[in-house]
Amino acid sequence: MTEIVSSTIATLPSGQTIDFQVQNNNGVLTSAILPVYDQTDFAGRLLRLLPGGWFPAVAPRLMAVLQAPALMFSLIYGMIIFAKAQQRVAFASGAFLDLAAQDYFGPTFPRLEYELDPAYAARIQYNLTAPRGTYSGMTSMLKQLTGNSPAIFQPNNVVQTGGWATQSNPGAGGGVFAFYDAAGESGAGLWGSMALPCQIFISIEAPLTGYYSFAELGGLSTEDMPQAGGGFGFASQSMPAAGGGLLAFIDPDSVPGAITNSIIYQQIAEWMAVGYIAWTQII
Repeated sequence: MTEIVSSTIATLPSGQTIDFQVQNNNGVLTSAILPVYDQTDFAGRLLRLLPGGWFPAVAPRLMAVLQAPALMFSLIYGMIIFAKAQQRVAFASGAFLDLAAQDYFGPTFPRLEYELDPAYAARIQYNLTAPRGTYSGMTSMLKQLTGNSPAIFQPNNVVQTGGWATQSNPGAGGGVFAFYDAAGESGAGLWGSMALPCQIFISIEAPLTGYYSFAELGGLSTEDMPQAGGGFGFASQSMPAAGGGLLAFIDPDSVPGAITNSIIYQQIAEWMAVGYIAWTQII
């Protein structure tokens, strides 16, 4: 694995712009000189193509003329790098990321409201490889989507329902309906039924609205507008309400967008095995 320890941009006397890097290659420090491919770099490249002796060592008019094609070459190179990045979901951006989602999932996987590229790309990558049709797959998906762990119950699964205590194992139920598995985990039991095959009950807590909406987070309070901050401010005798409310430091790249109930229902339907019914409660 190669890690860049330091990077320094420098311009050589010839006019070439380079990036001098110190790299850590699996514990071994090495150095590398890489071209920057900006306007100055291309201008220097064009200058070095001219025969020696045609122009003086310092030729400001010549360098001014070379700036136009150098700018064109740098823009073309930037477009090539941008186009190359759009070939991978991890590096795609904007409309190209939406096109990738359209290619993989069709119209069923649009970008969420307020969702930025990093969060959308992470959702696309997760949905491409996430397991479906299993208890663990459903649990993982809902945890990733809402940030909360769901409670999933299958009535005809005796592992989840538990049972009464028995004479040979009185500690299993303790006189009440409970479960006690081989790992020693115990807890309150659930009433199962073999008359409910291929059905599960899901209870999931919806994501906090404040986490997904900038509008619900406070800003700075002022003497003229003591309620403006709501979340961020210093309470005082003259402004006791200035510091109250919801406060959060937001990184735009971490905001996954507005997760609505309809999106949760849709994701559950896509994760369910064929022929199963999911009775869902969103708290």
